[in-house]
Amino acid sequence: MADHGMIPGIKVDKGAHPLAGCPGELVTEGLDGLRERLQEYYKLGARFAKWRAVINIGESIPSGTCIESNAHALARYAALCQECGLVPMVEPEVIMDGDHDIETCYEAPS
Repeated sequence: MADHGMIPGIKVDKGAHPLAGCPGELVTEGLDGLRERLQEYYKLGARFAKWRAVINIGESIPSGTCIESNAHALARYAALCQECGLVPMVEPEVIMDGDHDIETCYEAPS
């Protein structure tokens, strides 16, 4: 791949799972053991990694707990990537499904 100008990367999160105590909200998991996994991926040739946080919009969501939990996980992931020599791709994905408009998507995480 590198001989053809491509830079390999890898998705390192373990998916979005229900956030305890927050119905309808998700938190992305996969921080446990991430440092060791990133070190191995670097040795195998990866130079960037991706982590996706899913933020749903609905009545009374996203909650502050959801935003803070996902922001914390994204920050820890990004710091570990940098520590291991990988460029972190941080993807906080605000889901557009529902009857809200694009402005609501923009305002939801703030």
